[in-house]
Amino acid sequence: MAEAAQRGLQTAVEELMDKFDRQRMRPMQKKVFLCMADCVSDASVSHERTVVCQQNCGLPIQRVQQVVEHEIHSLQERMQRGVMGCQDEVRDRLGGGGGGGGAGGAGDARLEQQAQQAMDQCVVGVINRHRGLLGQLEKRINSAAK
Repeated sequence: MAEAAQRGLQTAVEELMDKFDRQRMRPMQKKVFLCMADCVSDASVSHERTVVCQQNCGLPIQRVQQVVEHEIHSLQERMQRGVMGCQDEVRDRLGGGGGGGGAGGAGDARLEQQAQQAMDQCVVGVINRHRGLLGQLEKRINSAAK
């Protein structure tokens, strides 16, 4: 159950990033390359000025890439915190300190199955909540690319 939700989120992120690449990054990359070509088209300009010109051409795309990396990293961190919260919630709900001491047998197997089901449900909830945040993430990275 959680694996399917994770795959769905991964697919949604990949689709979002592919769309962003096609609609925003590639046009920006084209502008960078054309700008850099202009930097070297004047043979009377010094090497130093040419290098500075080329570096300046690449600044906008570097900023956008930093924003994208930050947004993806933030999403990953939030999901990790959510999963850790699930672990705490399941541990608290089932009263498990993890210390053992039980008699073993069918009761432990049932408790373990309940814990796994509770964990799966919680993780699916975390994944679905974060999947719902992708629209906001998309707006932020598109805004950075304007």
